[in-house]
Amino acid sequence: GYNYQKNKNLRSYVISRDKAALLKIFDDNYFWLTTNPLLDRAHKTFELQLDNACPLEADDDSHILKTIVYHDKGITKGFVSYYIISPEKGRILYIAVDKKYRGKGYAEKLLTCAINKLENEGIKTIELTTRIINRKAQNLYKKLQFYPKNSADELVIFE
Repeated sequence: GYNYQKNKNLRSYVISRDKAALLKIFDDNYFWLTTNPLLDRAHKTFELQLDNACPLEADDDSHILKTIVYHDKGITKGFVSYYIISPEKGRILYIAVDKKYRGKGYAEKLLTCAINKLENEGIKTIELTTRIINRKAQNLYKKLQFYPKNSADELVIFE
């Protein structure tokens, strides 16, 4: 697996250092990251998730949203956010790379890091969701051994 410890570009989210850059990446990509059609509402939800380290879609406060940020030469290239749903199940909630830096392997490094961290916590099943029309994301997920589980409306869920 990918060694998170050896890549100094992958760092845990720090509000003071990362929040502004992550909000910008989120806003530029919100169509792909949420089903909320309104940017303003989606932005506020994501900001709350970052500020409270909580996925908000969970039923209680026991879920902690963890975010890993990819930095290179002082530039935030992308991020991944994930959490543990149950003792054996995790969810990757967001994966996004700034459009200027796509196609360079950052998403794969971020995803692999999140997968390794979840597996180190004993997680056996990881799910993530993307839009049916997002073929590039689906190809990456399949490359990392995720398989479509089901689809509804415009979304496909991978496990």
